Amino acid sequence: MGSVGIAELKDHASELVERASGGEVITITRHGKPVAKITGLAPLSTSDVEDLLAKMKAGRTASLGDLDWKELRDIGRR
Repeated sequence: MGSVGIAELKDHASELVERASGGEVITITRHGKPVAKITGLAPLSTSDVEDLLAKMKAGRTASLGDLDWKELRDIGRR
């Protein structure tokens, strides 16, 4: 687990996100005190995605964890 200050976060955001997506947990500090963490997300399983799509096609409200279909759509547009 690594620790970086706000200034380093600003200068190396892409690199830090890449490290987090590889499994590292990075603690962000402000004036030497921890204030946030960057972590990677667990990949979605194929069955989770298939279940979600089936619910959407059936016209039922669908969500994946805490995300509803509109949030998933908007994430896909970024």
